[in-house]
Amino acid sequence: MSVYCEEYYRNYNQIELGLLRTMIQYRMKLGDWKKSLEKALQKANTYDFIRVVAEYGTALFPLLEQAEKLDVDKKYLKRIIAATKSMAKNYPAYLVPPVCLKEPLTETEKRILALLCTDATIEEIAKICDVTYNTVRYHNKNIYRKLDVENRGEAKLKARQLGFEERSVPSNSKTIHLK
Repeated sequence: MSVYCEEYYRNYNQIELGLLRTMIQYRMKLGDWKKSLEKALQKANTYDFIRVVAEYGTALFPLLEQAEKLDVDKKYLKRIIAATKSMAKNYPAYLVPPVCLKEPLTETEKRILALLCTDATIEEIAKICDVTYNTVRYHNKNIYRKLDVENRGEAKLKARQLGFEERSVPSNSKTIHLK
């Protein structure tokens, strides 16, 4: 498709393909997505196209926020970011990839994740689950790996995306009130 667009001067389609390539590279952690984005934005800037970029809204906005060091006209980039932000605000779910896990959480991990989302400390979670502090830390490490996150804040966000905020903490025989 890319060859066709170049051969027949399908500039609009070249820009779209460049943006799609950028999002794929970013999501799959492949290649240099910033180079692809820079090339697509330079092409769009040549024709002063805004909509073709902005229509990707929520999917492209986080990448554009990281694009300040790209070799793209700063005034144009500012206009693109504003238009994309508006589109993302109006259509927040458009082109957002579904959140799914490569490896499912165990029931214990689900329980600990639900407790993490209540801002319980590791000590409180250990008491509630009737396990040691180190066991909770072990499960935390597995949860973070399975969710592909680095910290509790990111884990809470991912849990919300997965629907954990709507679930109650699975019960056990003990009832301990959290702060």
